[in-house]
Amino acid sequence: MLKNLIATTFENVFDTAKQANQIELTLSELFERYFKTPDVRERKEGAAICMAEFAYSEADGENSVSRQAANVLLVYALCFDFDGDATKAQIDSMFAPYENIKHTTFSHGETVSQDDNGEPVLNERYRVIVQLKKAVAPDIIKAKTQALTKHFTGIDGCSFDISRPFYLFATHPDRVKYAYSEYSEGKLLDLDDFESIEAVAAKGQLANTNNDKTHQPLPAYLRHLIKYHLMSLGKSLKYGEYFRLCGAMINAGFSLTDWLDVSKAVKASKSPIEARKQWQYAQSLNDISPHFLTKLLREHGKNIDIAGASNLSSSKIKLIEQEIASIEQSIAFIQQQESLPDNEKVALIKEKEQHKADKVKALNEAKDDAEAKIEELILELLNQRDLYYVQDEDLFYEYKRDTGQWLHHRPSSLPRSKAFLQTKGALKRFYEILEQTGRNLQNTSFSPLELPNYTLNQFRKDHWLQPLEGDYHEVFDILLNSLGDLKEENILHIKQVIAWKYLHPYEYKLPALANFGGGGTGKTLFADLLLATIFGQHQVHSEKEDSSKDFNGLYEGKMVVLRDESSFDNVDMEKLKAVLGKPTLSVNPKFGKEKVVYNAALHIVAGNNSSGPIKLCRSKSDRRFSIIKSSRSIIEHTMLHRKMSHKDAEIWWHQHEHILSDKVEVAKWLNHILDTVVDLPMRPTALHGQDYHDLLKAQAGPEDWLIEHVFDDEQFKFISGDECFELYTLRCEQEGVKPAFNRNSFIAHIDDKLVLSHAHLHLGYGPIKVEFAPRDKRTRTGWLAGHVEKNAVKITDCQYVGKDHDNNNRKFIIERECEPELAEF
Repeated sequence: MLKNLIATTFENVFDTAKQANQIELTLSELFERYFKTPDVRERKEGAAICMAEFAYSEADGENSVSRQAANVLLVYALCFDFDGDATKAQIDSMFAPYENIKHTTFSHGETVSQDDNGEPVLNERYRVIVQLKKAVAPDIIKAKTQALTKHFTGIDGCSFDISRPFYLFATHPDRVKYAYSEYSEGKLLDLDDFESIEAVAAKGQLANTNNDKTHQPLPAYLRHLIKYHLMSLGKSLKYGEYFRLCGAMINAGFSLTDWLDVSKAVKASKSPIEARKQWQYAQSLNDISPHFLTKLLREHGKNIDIAGASNLSSSKIKLIEQEIASIEQSIAFIQQQESLPDNEKVALIKEKEQHKADKVKALNEAKDDAEAKIEELILELLNQRDLYYVQDEDLFYEYKRDTGQWLHHRPSSLPRSKAFLQTKGALKRFYEILEQTGRNLQNTSFSPLELPNYTLNQFRKDHWLQPLEGDYHEVFDILLNSLGDLKEENILHIKQVIAWKYLHPYEYKLPALANFGGGGTGKTLFADLLLATIFGQHQVHSEKEDSSKDFNGLYEGKMVVLRDESSFDNVDMEKLKAVLGKPTLSVNPKFGKEKVVYNAALHIVAGNNSSGPIKLCRSKSDRRFSIIKSSRSIIEHTMLHRKMSHKDAEIWWHQHEHILSDKVEVAKWLNHILDTVVDLPMRPTALHGQDYHDLLKAQAGPEDWLIEHVFDDEQFKFISGDECFELYTLRCEQEGVKPAFNRNSFIAHIDDKLVLSHAHLHLGYGPIKVEFAPRDKRTRTGWLAGHVEKNAVKITDCQYVGKDHDNNNRKFIIERECEPELAEF
């Protein structure tokens, strides 16, 4: 905060020598020296002051300045003139919060007319000097003129002619009794509290002509800039700010996905589900201006010039054009001032006209300036195309906001497509501007989480579909009925997984959807049409390939990956499970270096084989997959849903399949599925319902059958390795398959599986003394349940197949009744 201000005093406004004196003092000292007592004189002309620091020249020991706006270095305070458009009481009220000097001007107290009672009506002329919180450049004052005029009602336009000196406190001898001045303490005037002219204009453009309380969206690049600053606020917003922030973002054209990101950043206590509820409520808050966003940022120390960001153009040309417009406004104002003496009016207008001529000349020179033209063309290019240079890859990345696609360009291709970049020095200036605007980056990655500022984050959600309220089309129910085979648990689970991924894009632990069964059930339509409409074509990837291949760059930046496998025999389960369980992936792009990216994709593994698209492990590792079977085609489900013949169902589906990619209809369905996760306390876990258990049976080999019927039995205590292997060979006999293991390899294989799937039994494999009869204990090597005492195992505790020593026939000796399949041996 400033203690002192710098001002320039002039002995006489019309002194051709324009002798000046630069002073530095506090506002209270300024009042004591120049404004406490009026200068009583006959004529208006006299000493004056300008609350700015000028560039000056020294000649013969005296300071001489040219009072032109171009020569103003910094402005330290503002002089507000009130020429009859505000009363003293109103002025006192408006400036009550601020440190200021208030005084009457020379014309104050003149009789201008008489009222109905014949009493004189006096001229009320006041001036208020307010010190700024920080000294600013002249163009800042010009940019804030409209907002200041609106806030301080009644101020005269000449107040913003920053190079104009204002007369010091003076009065005519006949009006001494009306003269007054006073100094008031308070805060300094912070110009950051006021919108720039360009921002006001942008705000005005948001208002719909038919309804002052409707808004048009801000440009995409502006929204991106504002969101960047909002994300860096920290978790410090009060509820009132959070509440209004949501409404302002809606009215500024932000999406629900943008709001979810910002909500997480500014109020971590709000879950995405709660944030969506706030979004739904705020849809009706159309009276909250988008400009609340910049006000909020400013209050939290994040100043952002929306106008400058929304209208990139040559800074030099833009500044000169603004100066010319300001001069024209000043000339028009001077011409309208009837009370201004003619000689002063002519002199001021002449000075303004000369100043304007100089600026017009400078503008033409700037436009002819090749460098300025190149800069303007470069900035126009960056306005039209979202370009970034990545140093590690020596490539330009271009983001297409409408589709979510990233394009790659070699540096040599841009000069060929944009001829102006071939001009001498243009390419160098292009890279300089990229650096200045944060578009020259070191590397790239893809993450829904925040990355370092030197990394280009290719994760964008600008193109994601936004939910709409309304009834969705029945075609979505038919597709989900087909995928879930009319099982409510399946259908609900699919909806919840998709909804959770939409609200929590960073969630990499969602279970993969393993969908299998007959063909024609809609698995490909689900991914390539429906999900691609929600997340964008370029964030959904479908493939039919051997998953034993390395995961490559095609997986980078994908929100959905569909793997269409013919059967689980083609799937490398270990690699697939490793991908599903990792927060990051190392990818090998076709061009460029290997890099680590966030594993954001929801995986769908599909197949038409009844044995399933993946091999279940019958262990905790199955938690990575939700098992969903589709047994009937989508045409059959259309027949059931609409109660029509097969031929009519084919025709109907053909006519309505396109709705799965209709953005309006899909948005309504999206809104519906988002409601299904409102009460979920955590992410959906793997669905292991009836389809899972049926697939376990379908995939069961002899060893799986053995584990289910022996080790899954609640009364299991002990079985020897030899007898377990014999049971396995008998089961292979029954199934008509050749045993895949010899004794030793079988025991090792079963032991490995049990470690994973039956850790809860605390099984131990080793020699055990088994009591066949009193004083008849024999050693058997096998698996003993952890809860059984090693020295207390009797033959009746054993569960095994072997030879009856009396009749040499195969049968089971077990403590309980045999199950039917087991008893057949």
